[in-house]
Amino acid sequence: MITTDREDLKKYPRDANHQVDGPKASKLPKFEVQFQVEKCKETVAIKLPYYQKDKEMIYKNFSTPRGLVLIINNKEFDQLETRYGTEVDEKKLKNLFEQFGYKVQILNDRTAKEMMEDAKEFAKNIGHKNAQSCIVIVLSHGGYDELAGTNCSPSNDEEFKKARMKEDYDPIKYGRVNTHAFLRCFNSKEAPLLANKPKLFFFQACRGNDIDRGIHVPDTTSTNTSTYSNDKKPIEADFIVCHASAPNYISLRKPPSLGYNRDDDGSWFVYAICEVFGKFAAEEDLYSLLTRVNNLVAERDGKTKNGVNVKQIPEFSSRLTKKFYFFPGIESEGSTMDPGDTLKSPRGVYEIVKWIGSGLFGEVYLTNHKVKRDSNPEQVALKKIILHGMSEKRKEECKKEAELMKKTKSSTNQHIVKYLDSFIEKAYTGELFSYIAGIISPSYNSLFITMDYCSRGDLNSKIKANVSLGGHFDSKIIYDYIYQIADAINELHKYNIVHRDLKPANILIAWENDKEVLKISGFGLAKVTDSPNMSQSHSEVCDTPLYMAPEQHSGRYQSPVDIWAIGIIFYELCIAPKELTNEIKDLWKKVDNGQRVNLPSRYSESDTTWLNNMIAKDPNKRMNPNQVYVAARSKPF
Repeated sequence: MITTDREDLKKYPRDANHQVDGPKASKLPKFEVQFQVEKCKETVAIKLPYYQKDKEMIYKNFSTPRGLVLIINNKEFDQLETRYGTEVDEKKLKNLFEQFGYKVQILNDRTAKEMMEDAKEFAKNIGHKNAQSCIVIVLSHGGYDELAGTNCSPSNDEEFKKARMKEDYDPIKYGRVNTHAFLRCFNSKEAPLLANKPKLFFFQACRGNDIDRGIHVPDTTSTNTSTYSNDKKPIEADFIVCHASAPNYISLRKPPSLGYNRDDDGSWFVYAICEVFGKFAAEEDLYSLLTRVNNLVAERDGKTKNGVNVKQIPEFSSRLTKKFYFFPGIESEGSTMDPGDTLKSPRGVYEIVKWIGSGLFGEVYLTNHKVKRDSNPEQVALKKIILHGMSEKRKEECKKEAELMKKTKSSTNQHIVKYLDSFIEKAYTGELFSYIAGIISPSYNSLFITMDYCSRGDLNSKIKANVSLGGHFDSKIIYDYIYQIADAINELHKYNIVHRDLKPANILIAWENDKEVLKISGFGLAKVTDSPNMSQSHSEVCDTPLYMAPEQHSGRYQSPVDIWAIGIIFYELCIAPKELTNEIKDLWKKVDNGQRVNLPSRYSESDTTWLNNMIAKDPNKRMNPNQVYVAARSKPF
């Protein structure tokens, strides 16, 4: 027995014209809400054959989380029928995308105005900054190019029918959301944090009142493999929009209230998405997955009590510029070089020992470096940045990282990761030669930067490990860490360098003289200024959002942005949160409203004062790095 998502039905869910029960529906495999997704056979993408073959034409989707998911689920309506079974769709989709590594937000029973406000707020969520994809799902009634809010007027309402014929028709006034206006909230102009990232939309809603009764026709297939890629993309690029039904047609669902097998409760469309994505996402791209979804839904049929055959076919349209994979179970992009590989640079030979990890611009390896064949090897870290296919803006940032690290080479400060060498790999020939500052030629394939090897990983990993064990950092350790970080930032500011991306992931940990030594790295977004204390305009928004100072949003800021970041790191070390995002949102509100930010009771009043002096809203009222350094160093432990 199947109920439609028709927008104009009144509250009579057992209407015989809109409930179907067919032989194929009863033969579908048993499907549990809490199902397990099939994972990739590897843990790094580079080992997947399809990624090795075509990685330049595949979106990177390896971040943690992969991205944010918004589910708007409308069940109860003021004037339309209740959407029985939609709660099952919600549970299935939440389970599916959480297994894919996404963070899911659910909003229930929203009016049309609220749906548009939700879309705009979600599109600007700072969590998109470090995520690599975005998914939006709407479960509701609908019409052609419209989604219904809970206050939606029936389509047979006389006032609505007259209004719709006018040029100044406003769908929001009648509880309806125009799908094109909804999608525009997420384009590159309205949502810059989502620019160049794939955005997936799934609309489980009717698109009209027509019923597909089916017809006997021969099987046909068609493919379209055309792709397009460009550094400068259209504003509306990187979308894929998936509808439960074809234009003008109803979509179908099975409400649990009718007492049938609960394994198949919910909509045909969502059932197919979860069934197909769960089984095949480890090997197939989204286009192939959606084609399978179309096939599975099209195979289903039913018949009303009045003997009318009912069919359904979903539809999707793509503005993606690359292939999209969910990569379930993949932890990172992985290594392009294997242990034992060697690089013969102008300043010696580097032998790959192991892959350490991937950063914003490249991958990092532990290597054994020999200046001469018979010399003793020295363990150093080697960062490989693949320039081929990279935008000019990204190339400039990579070039800047090498040059700024080289600028600090003369420093004796032990808390800045030491630059050792940089060299270029030429395309086609594979020849390696020294990097000349300021020059990145199209013929260059990769840029290599070598630096100190920090054997204890980074501060971000240490914080996560500590939180997972339910522990807290000792105050002595916290102040020692802050002293070391402030010492490094104080040194950088002497060189007129503002880091602008200070965060635990960019703070490496070495083991020297039987103790932990923190070293600042990650200079890709750093900036050389005329003076670190002079406010300057910057066109780009830098830093990781959680550690970004308020003034960075305006594009005009100076060196105190680094002090703000130190303050947030101090706060994170003190509270050891499982989820930092919500804590930072609360902190921002308090700072913006001039309120004092407090630490847990185990910390003293002076600790709290110290924190607030680092995160003052007015940059001029913040401590400078030398003051932070001296204060942390002088703590009586």
